[in-house]
Amino acid sequence: MLREGIARRYARALLDVVWPRDLYERIHQELKDLEVLFRELPDLVRSLEQPGRPMAEKRRIIEELGRRLDLHPLTVRFLELVAENRRFRDWSAILRLLERLY
Repeated sequence: MLREGIARRYARALLDVVWPRDLYERIHQELKDLEVLFRELPDLVRSLEQPGRPMAEKRRIIEELGRRLDLHPLTVRFLELVAENRRFRDWSAILRLLERLY
């Protein structure tokens, strides 16, 4: 239940940002695409979750990912937030709750 509460806070916060800007569809699709990528590349997630890795290095990885995938800046910022708080394990729950809240 605690994990769902955490995922709900992330989903609600993201929805509060993208909804007024009419960006839900784009951001949602990017998050779904990233979910597939994370399943295919678990080492990427591990490197972004690694506690000993400096956040500056994680940001460089995320920025490069954003450039290569042409991600919206809000998606990139959300990835940074998830990395800062080591919440990639909650990615699927955040996405599902985002869909439900929408």
